[in-house]
Amino acid sequence: MKPYENLVTFEAMLLGCTEAINRFDAAANKNDPIGSYTALFEALNWAVALDDRTDAHLVLDGKPVKYRWRERIPNAEVMGGIRYVRNSVHHQWSDAVVLRPGAMLPRKLAFPLSEWVWRPADQLPPPPPDKKPHAESEKFYREQIEGRPVRLYLDVLGGVFLTLQHLLEPYTIRDVPSPVDDYQLPEDEAGVHPD
Repeated sequence: MKPYENLVTFEAMLLGCTEAINRFDAAANKNDPIGSYTALFEALNWAVALDDRTDAHLVLDGKPVKYRWRERIPNAEVMGGIRYVRNSVHHQWSDAVVLRPGAMLPRKLAFPLSEWVWRPADQLPPPPPDKKPHAESEKFYREQIEGRPVRLYLDVLGGVFLTLQHLLEPYTIRDVPSPVDDYQLPEDEAGVHPD
């Protein structure tokens, strides 16, 4: 998709997400609960906006793939769980992370050892009665995300969205190796011919 005068690029949206992730990392390194929360709130909202953007614009092999893009891009399955926790943070104003003593290494040690981890789903407020959570997204969150370091999932999302930028807007890439090349995706699945 080419940029239009009145449509922001995927690249610009990814930059917003990346900047929010960087602010989360800086606040997390200081064990700053408010700075961590506000940056995470923004990063999660950017992630959902990028998910929706991909749903609307990604075409592989001449066909729109909608939200099934998550099944076709390595590591993208985390997006369902991320959307689940984002909805809790955004709609129920939950504090979806907790500071846990200790840290998962490897990690820089220029600060006290502690780690922001995702809260268990049972500690998040339930959605309003008129909104049902997506069962698969909740299941993924419970099984693969809760209790684990937030920074790891934000890093995964960054890689997933960079891959999507290569697929959606290859003309916006500047001196960054293509993650698509690293994954060696089959031609029929990725719509990208590996070199």
